[in-house]
Amino acid sequence: MTVDAIDFENGMVQIYKTVVKGRGGKRHVKDPKTKRGERTLTLPSIVISKLELLVKEIRIMKFKRGSAYNQKENWLFCNESGEVFYPNTPQRWWKRFCTKTNMRYISLHDLRHTHVSILLFSGVDPNTTSKRIGHASSTFTLDTYGHQIFEADKMTATKLDDVFSPKIHRI
Repeated sequence: MTVDAIDFENGMVQIYKTVVKGRGGKRHVKDPKTKRGERTLTLPSIVISKLELLVKEIRIMKFKRGSAYNQKENWLFCNESGEVFYPNTPQRWWKRFCTKTNMRYISLHDLRHTHVSILLFSGVDPNTTSKRIGHASSTFTLDTYGHQIFEADKMTATKLDDVFSPKIHRI
């Protein structure tokens, strides 16, 4: 993701590139896998504020490094020379962070699954969820995560039972 992909004023980010490990282990920038992979997302305000801090750090790094800093791409997640990270770098950092903080480790890809599950369980419709995560279709999202909707529906029925069931008061 590049800094220019973020609209700080409106709290949005454009997803239009992906970095993958190419031949010989080299980084390769390419388009997302599907057309729906290119998308614009509204981010929570706390994420936008953290991204603003990161961009300030990048500006300081650019100033300190001068011409040694890669000004060409304007990557958001980059090393001290402005080069985009290798695709597996965030995963390694995340694993170290989980170890240091005694958190149970789950992969970043599994966090994506968790995100989808939270959205669906919270009542966000499958089409919106599908667009947000860049699935080719909401059918794919439902096929993969439909059980989350079923669980939410069961929980709703239980809540309705609580509302409509007579309460017995003991004296």
